[in-house]
Amino acid sequence: MKQRLVIILCVTVFHLSAQNKTNEINIGIGDTRYKHSGVMPSGGSGTLYSLDYLHTHRLKSNNNILFGYFADMDFSNLDRWKINYNIFDGGLDVGVFWLGHLPVKNEKISLYAGGGLLFDSDIFYSDYNDLNIEVIEAQWFLSPSVYFSGDYHLKKFNFRFKYSMPVFSAGFQSRALLYPTTFENVKMALTPNTYVFFTKRFYPKADIAVSYPVFSNDKTERRLQFKYVFEQLVYTGYPYERKANNRLELGMIWVVK
Repeated sequence: MKQRLVIILCVTVFHLSAQNKTNEINIGIGDTRYKHSGVMPSGGSGTLYSLDYLHTHRLKSNNNILFGYFADMDFSNLDRWKINYNIFDGGLDVGVFWLGHLPVKNEKISLYAGGGLLFDSDIFYSDYNDLNIEVIEAQWFLSPSVYFSGDYHLKKFNFRFKYSMPVFSAGFQSRALLYPTTFENVKMALTPNTYVFFTKRFYPKADIAVSYPVFSNDKTERRLQFKYVFEQLVYTGYPYERKANNRLELGMIWVVK
């Protein structure tokens, strides 16, 4: 009877650990600098607004594997440089990843590494004031990516970093003006025309976050989070593209134990 009780207890503890789930949502504001040989050849800068969601949980079959998915949305109004037109940029990134736990002697530190798949897209709306012309341009990429993550616990504070970078990118880039009412342009935008490795499209993203619990019991925990996010894009193909984003985010984390 005692042995059976111990087995049931062990299975229950493992199940709860394997079912550990984390959801977080953040809103942010920052600055962006952007240059695109087809959209903004003279470059521009503006204020960036963002909303992102992240979910992670441990696999039932292997408690050392962390699975997650995310969605990031951002919007910016870029100030024109030298040329009299406005550019509005809307972006959407969604992806999934699997991370394996790396052995570390320090119990306060957790390190993970793995891979995943990223879909990133941008839509540019251009308003040429002098010519009274409105134009839409678009681009999207599907990329296998590498991911790194780490946590450090200091009393009730939790410090976390994440880093990701696409290894290979396949997708579509506008190489001509796309007027929004043309169906042929929609068909063209759904057809891949670009295939590059990270040596040609270098797109790392990184963030550092700190969180603190504001509510906790045996089943759930809620944490207030403050995060800094940085991303940089350098594409040396045609059309040439360069971007740098910095933003601060405030969010909430829900942990199901």
